[in-house]
Amino acid sequence: LKSVQGEGKVFYIVTWPSAQESLNSTISKNALSLVNDVSKYPHIVLDNERQISFLRGRVGIADLLPSANSAFAKLFHQILKLSDEQSPIQTFDGKDLERCLGTPKRTFVGSTLIKDPNIPNLGATIFQNCIKRSPCAPPQGKPKTGTMLLVITPEMANDPNISKHLDAAVSYVGGRTETLFSGVYVKEDIPGLIAILQMSGAI
Repeated sequence: LKSVQGEGKVFYIVTWPSAQESLNSTISKNALSLVNDVSKYPHIVLDNERQISFLRGRVGIADLLPSANSAFAKLFHQILKLSDEQSPIQTFDGKDLERCLGTPKRTFVGSTLIKDPNIPNLGATIFQNCIKRSPCAPPQGKPKTGTMLLVITPEMANDPNISKHLDAAVSYVGGRTETLFSGVYVKEDIPGLIAILQMSGAI
């Protein structure tokens, strides 16, 4: 960045070894050293054990980590893509993204699909599902910044009951971060409400 007079920060993506990988003491020591080195900077730690647990029994052993890494890349790409899109309801823009990804310490990211968002406790369901299905370990403490991106159908956007649930969901998640950014995007032909949760500044 200095050599090209660039601005901003480096965002690190590192992996934590699976239980099998951890049997190798060199791998364990290297992973611990790396996580300690980046701990003060903006970073994500992908837990290989969590990643491959979602895919066991669904893909062959040779495809476990490639498939897991591909799934994470698609998830992270969605955040970048949505931050570059306009929304008639609420936009999460590049400045918001920069603020979140520039927050020091660890970032958590997860996503979930809710087939029917017209349910009570939508916020808690989104939050818990994202935690359970994330390739990252859950955040500890109260993150400095959070992002909740919701992708809904036109029918959901025009339903007053769902609208009420969405407002409550944003409030629920907002209460678990110091500052919450959010975006709501309307798209055709999606199988339900897609929620993406990002929390930065966690330990």
